[in-house]
Amino acid sequence: MIQDSRREISDALARFATGTPLGTCATALLKTLGYHSDRTLETGSVEEFLNDLDAHEKLTQKQLGMFQPWQAVEIVFQFTGEEINQQQAGLFDINDFDDIQIESFLFLAAELSEGEYSRTQLAETTRAVNRLFNMPVIVVFRYSSYMTLAAIHRRRHKIDTT
Repeated sequence: MIQDSRREISDALARFATGTPLGTCATALLKTLGYHSDRTLETGSVEEFLNDLDAHEKLTQKQLGMFQPWQAVEIVFQFTGEEINQQQAGLFDINDFDDIQIESFLFLAAELSEGEYSRTQLAETTRAVNRLFNMPVIVVFRYSSYMTLAAIHRRRHKIDTT
């Protein structure tokens, strides 16, 4: 059982190096890890993605610059409480993508241009992405021969220390 899971995870990770579209790779990996949802949204180009989210109003120039290496972006899916426990039908009663749904996570995939990116750069970029959404965003980055899954700790308000 454990060996099967390890093999499935290994196979899902190997897909990232095959030239398979990033969204397909991310969806397969997340499904292998137990995350799946049909709640998704077309993003278009990186520029359209940022414009749709009104990033110029929410991000500093430095934060906007972090999106320069982005070649493509895709919203993989929104994962809500309904997917966590299908037996509790109606927990959130959401059938489509909902950009104000806070009781959820958003999985995003970003293709970066060739190059080296430090852990700090990816963390800062992940923080900038999270400023664009009401819900926590987990980002799958693919660049050069690497795949990185990035998440940050979020709380609703900076003054709310709980």
